[in-house]
Amino acid sequence: MYGRVAGGVDQLLTSAQQRAATAKAPARSSATRTSRLANVVGSIALVLSIILAVALSLSVIRPLRTIGDRLADIAEGEGDLARRLVARGNDEFTDVSRMFNTFVDKITATVRAIGGSASTVASASEKLTDTSTRIMTSAQRSAPSGRRRDRSGSWPRPARCPTTCGRSRPAPRR
Repeated sequence: MYGRVAGGVDQLLTSAQQRAATAKAPARSSATRTSRLANVVGSIALVLSIILAVALSLSVIRPLRTIGDRLADIAEGEGDLARRLVARGNDEFTDVSRMFNTFVDKITATVRAIGGSASTVASASEKLTDTSTRIMTSAQRSAPSGRRRDRSGSWPRPARCPTTCGRSRPAPRR
């Protein structure tokens, strides 16, 4: 019985080895194809990732550079408050442009108000100068004619009161 079982086991083992050898070639071929396919798919994914990264960075860098260039134009120019940033679109850069334009509008209004105030102050100053000149002229005309300058060109000193001459001032009370 052992011989028969051993012979059957040997046949079964030989048959399994033949089947394994027969299946080994297609399995290797399939593994090779799968490996190549994985390499190709991985390479394509890498290239697409690089293209997507470049496109994404350009979509951020270009508008940012445009805003920077326009701000530099405004800053390096003569401070022209009439210049504005282009605010078209619906993204964060457009929001920044709109906020900057609002800020410049407020500065423009403040500068105009200061300019109006400066005009008012200049006008009032001119009127004050004219009034002062008229008062001085009138005062010179109405000055007593008996009082004249001495030879050195200075006005004579007024006489002191005889009751306070030479006296010291009283000490302040505490």
